[in-house]
Amino acid sequence: GELGKETLTLGDLDAEVHDRLQGFHALLSPQGTVFDVWAALDKQHTGRCTVHEFVSVVSEWGMDEKDARQAFADLARSSSLTLKDLLPLGLPTADNSEYKAMLEAREAAKRKAEQEARAQLQEFMKHVKATFGNIIRAWCLAFDLSGDGKVSFHEFTHACRSIGFHGKIRVLWRSID
Repeated sequence: GELGKETLTLGDLDAEVHDRLQGFHALLSPQGTVFDVWAALDKQHTGRCTVHEFVSVVSEWGMDEKDARQAFADLARSSSLTLKDLLPLGLPTADNSEYKAMLEAREAAKRKAEQEARAQLQEFMKHVKATFGNIIRAWCLAFDLSGDGKVSFHEFTHACRSIGFHGKIRVLWRSID
């Protein structure tokens, strides 16, 4: 595609911070939902967790003090931590069975989208070969009309329509990108 990656992750911006948070996520995951973790951290029910309280609890879960202090610094937006500060960790918000069902549904949707993308690419290649004989002729005669060796999404869409391809062009574009 014309922009390359469609999304960026924290890992793209700062791999070290991303890896620390992933490690922290792995430590917290067995504790249950984000609400379970928060209940353990907010023992006083104040809606806030100090660095001392945080270090005390996560140390019980197996994190050393230095890493615990760094995790607190990474997450807290002030001198204390709130439930909202834990949300970027991506811990489940529902019980594990609901969370697993959501993950399974997400994976099924991803597999379906990948199958659709492969089908669109096959349909496109079949159409191109039937219309032009091969992809090189199609590229030169219908797609890369300027001869610069590349096409934008807009040019690609226009070319697909001009050659009579009626598939899902955005899905096709993503499958090629």
